[in-house]
Amino acid sequence: MMDVVVIGAGPAGALAAGLLARAGLAVTMIDPRPEGFRIGEGLPPAARPLLHALGLLPLVRDALPGNGTLSAWGSDDLGVYDHIGEPYGHGWILDRARFDAGLRRWACEGGAVLRIARLVGAAHRGDEALELRLDDGTCVIAAFAIDASGRPAALANRLGATRTHVDALVATYARFRAGVPGEFDTRILVEAAAYGWWYTVRVPTGERVVALLRDHEPGACSARAEFVQLLVRTRFIAATLAAGDYLPIEAPRGADARTGRLSHVFGDRWIAVGDAAFSVDPLSSQGLADALLTADAGAKAIVAARGGDPRGLPAYAERVERLYERYLEHRLATYARERRWPDEPFWLRRL
Repeated sequence: MMDVVVIGAGPAGALAAGLLARAGLAVTMIDPRPEGFRIGEGLPPAARPLLHALGLLPLVRDALPGNGTLSAWGSDDLGVYDHIGEPYGHGWILDRARFDAGLRRWACEGGAVLRIARLVGAAHRGDEALELRLDDGTCVIAAFAIDASGRPAALANRLGATRTHVDALVATYARFRAGVPGEFDTRILVEAAAYGWWYTVRVPTGERVVALLRDHEPGACSARAEFVQLLVRTRFIAATLAAGDYLPIEAPRGADARTGRLSHVFGDRWIAVGDAAFSVDPLSSQGLADALLTADAGAKAIVAARGGDPRGLPAYAERVERLYERYLEHRLATYARERRWPDEPFWLRRL
């Protein structure tokens, strides 16, 4: 029987697995296939103390410095928001495939095992363990399990937790390659529109990621179908792409970007971390940082619980609640600053 099985080997799952393996536990990560490219490139300055404390700053050595934001938000002109004066310095723009792979490698170096499989079933096995069924026909028995499967919360949902959302936000995104060399701006560019908002950022590969965030409208035209025609009508995003002679290198893709949370983030012999516990609007730039924070706190809660401390898991749930409530306050305040389209459905939903 494994001490801990982690469902998911993204940043939250890999960090939790690595911490628990280094605490002397037998840990296996279950993941159908670790992802390559994905959006979620920003890591804010506030993540620096945690990375430093865990010895993980080398993982961002090859990242670009995130020097702030250019934002057409609440105004027709660009505002500049830099990280000068930040107590932790600059943030980072990541190559997420490299960063995520680095965390998995760090977890395995600490003793965790990565197993390529998909969870298809979960049930309690008496009072002592969980039985996890995988798509290869095998079962894994674990004294404890961590749901780090992201927004689907694959384990928690099978064990009785439910998920609620406060919006219907989706991200449509594509990568672009520059036709001319010489662009070095690593600031995130944000541009609001009547139907949602855009961002673009240059990532360490030299490519630009461009993403459109808008609500899913049942029965409406696919966001991917409209991506290009809406992109050319933007003011600042289109100008940035034109200046670098950027051309798309892939068709637009879609991703869930809804704000949501689990009804409860722990139960009998399980705990949820990262996006499985709660997911945030990309506008906050806090998704990856929150994933790391909850993974660190969740691993400590499991160690405490296994040591007989009954306060570990409830204290973890309280911390997650505080993070989520603070995020909701920030989300409300940020959207309230944009008042140019007060009668448009997208903005009315965020009052």
